[in-house]
Amino acid sequence: MTPRLGLALLGLVAAVPAAAQRPPRPPTMAEREARLAADSLDPMAHYEAGMAYFDADRWDAADRAFRRAIALAPQYADAYLALSLIPEARGEKYWKKRVKDEGATVLEEALREAHRFYRRAFLLNPLVDIRLYARARERQTRMGPLVIVWWWQAGYRKAIGHVAKGDFDRASTELTKLFHDVRAGGDGERLPFDVVWLRGLVAAQLKDYPAAAADFARLTGRAFAAEQEPGGGSPFATNDYRYALATMRHFSGQYGEALATYRRTLEFDVGLYQSHIQIARIFEARSMWDSAIVARRSAIDANPDDGSLVTDLGATLALSGRESEAEAVLADAVARAPLDPRAAYLLGLMALRRDHADVARRSFERFLAIAPSRYAAQVAEVRQHLAALP
Repeated sequence: MTPRLGLALLGLVAAVPAAAQRPPRPPTMAEREARLAADSLDPMAHYEAGMAYFDADRWDAADRAFRRAIALAPQYADAYLALSLIPEARGEKYWKKRVKDEGATVLEEALREAHRFYRRAFLLNPLVDIRLYARARERQTRMGPLVIVWWWQAGYRKAIGHVAKGDFDRASTELTKLFHDVRAGGDGERLPFDVVWLRGLVAAQLKDYPAAAADFARLTGRAFAAEQEPGGGSPFATNDYRYALATMRHFSGQYGEALATYRRTLEFDVGLYQSHIQIARIFEARSMWDSAIVARRSAIDANPDDGSLVTDLGATLALSGRESEAEAVLADAVARAPLDPRAAYLLGLMALRRDHADVARRSFERFLAIAPSRYAAQVAEVRQHLAALP
């Protein structure tokens, strides 16, 4: 029997829209910890436990859980976003003591790392769960009275509250009111970056990708202008907004414009491996395998420490019918990312197709040893393959 390719395992955890990963009722702390005990190699189990710790103000435990999640799944955007919010959530009292005991650099380093995590979350997946970001903003306002300094703050706070509840329609309405206010100037030009950024993210959650692209185009232009002025600056670099713009064009089906914009981002940052990943996905959707493979290899060159990218290359080779090359690359992926169940699973399938029974057996046994329980369908399939092996 020719094994199927198991397409459900070809995508990264973070590549699945976050809303599709969430159960209708959040698990309790006990349920999350029980799942974690049973599924210690599942990044989603660590993330869910981390969220329970986050809600309980158990910051050290939350930090450990989220870091374990990204160690197991380096493309897990939600976990990066959660990690980015912990330093600020710890509060002023915590950092005053740390600074007194260890010096000011401890806070500076934590904030720099938080910014890197925040940036990476949105580069990995612009549809990352922004409800968590909004909940963190709400926590800050509950810690003290809100002082209205700027006219837009009250509307922005209302929008944040709606996002925290997952009510993106009402959030969009509040943010659009701010854009139409005469004090915002033409096209929201006097609104701060954070307000425009949130409106673009909300539009993306609503699948209004053209509207999101328009906001990210505004931010790209404004960030470029700010970079030309001493003391200008913006939360992200121009190229980060440009990448978000490319992604919205991609989601809108404007593949030519998206490819051009992704390539433009690489002119400014050759190490932006996420652009190579997205370029590969566009070519895969068109069955342009040679170009997709080149993009997958470029992603690895830009980020050689991430073994999951090697798994992705192996999957693309397998889908293109290059089974011999796919088997070799997937063997390398298993060595580089020994806890990635996709690598072991796909290597087993390629070995089975090529009548390499010993390799298939070892790979499938490896998969069974590390596969999380949510891979139940693939586990059942692999057991059937093992039973049929000579």
